[in-house]
Amino acid sequence: MYQYARTIQNQMELIHGLSSKERPRILSIASYPVITMGRLLAEFYNKHNQEGIALKLIEQRMQHVIESVESGEAEIGFVMSNNVQVKELKHMLHFKNLIYNPLGTDTWYANIGPNSPLYELDEVTMEQLLQYPIVRLPDDYFSNLTFYLQIDGIRLTEHKKVVYVNDSAAILALLSKTDVFRFGPGMSAQDFAAHGIKTIPIRNCNVKINVGYVQRKREMLSPEAQEFVRLLEGLYPSSAGEKAKEIGAANHE
Repeated sequence: MYQYARTIQNQMELIHGLSSKERPRILSIASYPVITMGRLLAEFYNKHNQEGIALKLIEQRMQHVIESVESGEAEIGFVMSNNVQVKELKHMLHFKNLIYNPLGTDTWYANIGPNSPLYELDEVTMEQLLQYPIVRLPDDYFSNLTFYLQIDGIRLTEHKKVVYVNDSAAILALLSKTDVFRFGPGMSAQDFAAHGIKTIPIRNCNVKINVGYVQRKREMLSPEAQEFVRLLEGLYPSSAGEKAKEIGAANHE
């Protein structure tokens, strides 16, 4: 009995010690690979680099972003869903007890680097894009839903030249040094422009991109996550018309 009592007492002392220690400060994010996320993380770091906050960014497809938040590996998850994905996204988030917080809406543009013959155009068509490889992430459940999505009457499945990579650094290198292109939201225009990559409108593109972040239900975000959310909210402070002007200005910088 004495040994059992000593074990219980030691465990109680351990629990008391844990409760009295200061909570470790961590910012953990899961995100679809977008170059903009790196800029926001750098802004957060520069503001708090003397405070000992651990930073963690995981780049994943949307399905894995959701799973990372559900499991607790990440506190918040940055997601983007198009017209055909949004219904299934809502269903999955409900099933996994996650909350979706909208940030804004966007559409697809063509990210094109200086080695592409399309680089100097102010607008591109899907027929023009079909001539060049598209760089994209390996497919997951949600990306499979977009196979029959159409832009200007052309299905995405008609793109036969595909380069698969799994992180934003590789995407950036390919766009900078080859003739590949990618579909991307307008919010990243200024970040790509800093690397000489243009964000060019696609003719008759009616794809609606819903941009937001997910978190676990009945769980208050940490102060670190709350502050990063404020950075995310700054991605869409203006109207669609003003966003188009921002993209045009970025392309001509």
